[in-house]
Amino acid sequence: MLQKYPIVIVFGLGILATFAVILKKHILSSMSPSALIFYGHILEFAIVMLLFLGMGKIKGKKPKWTPQLITTLILYASLMIFGTFGLLWLIKYKSISKFMPLMAVVSTFLTFMAGITLYKEKVTARDFVAIIFMCVGIFLMNWK
Repeated sequence: MLQKYPIVIVFGLGILATFAVILKKHILSSMSPSALIFYGHILEFAIVMLLFLGMGKIKGKKPKWTPQLITTLILYASLMIFGTFGLLWLIKYKSISKFMPLMAVVSTFLTFMAGITLYKEKVTARDFVAIIFMCVGIFLMNWK
């Protein structure tokens, strides 16, 4: 069913991401960002290990460890670590109702541009108009 309706997955992930930000804001009132990252990564590692142990053999292709793959993984891990620290700092010290929508638009726009330039995805004029409306809406939301 979910494969037929990816919008259900999108809304579900959006709801979960919203709850995660609210919970992080609440947790950061009594814990430092470094501690939250530390405990969060331990919890994430434990969950992933339990899933792998529960699945038994993992099916799929084995990666070819090329320098390009290793560099990409290191870059991805670095961005995730620095992005996590930056996001937690913003959540702790700034208004989440202002910067989270702005981050969503920036992320959507950059993902849109990457899809066009790197992966040659097809877009329509309606896609461009939607991106412009998103940016204008966030600008109006943050305008004083």
